[in-house]
Amino acid sequence: MNARFVILIHDHPTLHWDFLLENSNTDLAATWRLLQEPKCNVWVNAQRIHDHRRMYLDYEGPVTMGRGTVKKLASGLFSLPCECLIFEPDGSTMLTEHAVDLTEFRFHHIADEDSQAATKWQVATFRRNEHGEEFWRFM
Repeated sequence: MNARFVILIHDHPTLHWDFLLENSNTDLAATWRLLQEPKCNVWVNAQRIHDHRRMYLDYEGPVTMGRGTVKKLASGLFSLPCECLIFEPDGSTMLTEHAVDLTEFRFHHIADEDSQAATKWQVATFRRNEHGEEFWRFM
């Protein structure tokens, strides 16, 4: 199954990057806050935050209630090598035990023609360490 993803530059409350993976079963997308700008082959510290509405997969502009603005850095489609994401009936998203060490997410296209991304990444790898910290690496 292919689904959409986006990396958004978000300027509120401080500059960070929101990484969203579409959940085709609900109106939500699994979301991580990336604490550094994603760069090729660099592990980026990430915080799993509340799932965002799927509308943000296509949205750029001001966020409601004075929560800054978002601008697309990269977007496209991805596929999973295993059942790494579980989409719960309540709309929440859980990572399975397969995603504890390393999980590769294959991207079919990870930068728009007018994207700010310096490279067109093909793979994103997820890692959770023994302390529960989460990281993404884009290659």
